[in-house]
Amino acid sequence: MPRVKGGPPPHELTEAEIEELVAAFGRAAGRVKEAGFDGVQLHGAHGYLINQFCSPASNRRHDRWGGSSTRRMRFLEEVALAVRDEVGGDYPLLIKLGIQDFVRDGLTLDEGVEIVHHLADWGLDAVEISCGIGGTSSRKDVLRPEDEAYFLPQARRAREATDLPLILVGGMRSLKVMESILEEGAADFISMSRPLIREPDLPNQWREGRTEPAACLSCNNCWPGPGEYGIACRSHQVGS
Repeated sequence: MPRVKGGPPPHELTEAEIEELVAAFGRAAGRVKEAGFDGVQLHGAHGYLINQFCSPASNRRHDRWGGSSTRRMRFLEEVALAVRDEVGGDYPLLIKLGIQDFVRDGLTLDEGVEIVHHLADWGLDAVEISCGIGGTSSRKDVLRPEDEAYFLPQARRAREATDLPLILVGGMRSLKVMESILEEGAADFISMSRPLIREPDLPNQWREGRTEPAACLSCNNCWPGPGEYGIACRSHQVGS
C-alpha cells in the first residue's frame, strides 16, 4: 500500500511475518469469545489488511500470497481457518468484505464475487457486503431514497454466488428502501454506521412506530477535529 502520511514506509511482509499475522487473527478471535461476545467479524474491506492482500492494487507479490486472484485470496482463507480453529465450529464468524475496490487496478466485482463463493468453505457464517478503498468506501449527501443502498448492485451479484446470509451496508436511511431490499432477497440483514452515530436509538424508534428516515445526511462530520476526541455527529444540523 502507499505510504500513509506521517507513517513509516511500508515493506513487503516476510513469510514468517504473514504466518504470525494469521496466528494473531486467531488469537484475537479467541479473546473475543473468552470475553463473552456473541460472535466475531473479520474486517476484509476498505483497505485493511485482508483487503490489501485480496486487491491487485495493493498486493504486488509473486509468491504463494499474490500474483493471481487465487493466491491473493490465500491470506483471507488462512485467517478464516485460523479463527475457526480457535473459536470452534459453533461460534458465529462473519466478515465485512469489500468485493469491489473502485480504484485503478483494484479488485473487480467478478473477483470479489469469486471470493464470496468460497467463504462458506472457509468456515464463514455470514458476509457483510461493502466496497471501496479509503474515500471510495462511503458517500456523502445521502438525501433521497434513490441515493440509498449504493452497494445493492454488488449485493445482488454476491447473492448469486452464495447461500450464506448477506448483510448490506451503504447509505441505508429509510425503512421503505430497507424493507424492499429484504423483500427482494438481495440481503438478509441491514447494516448502518453513521445514522447510529447521530441517533443511537434509531432502531428502537422505528420499532415503536416512527416512520421518518434517519436524520443522518452523510456529511461525514463524524470524525474528531483538532483537540477533539471520539466519534460523534458534529453536523451543524444536530438538534434542528
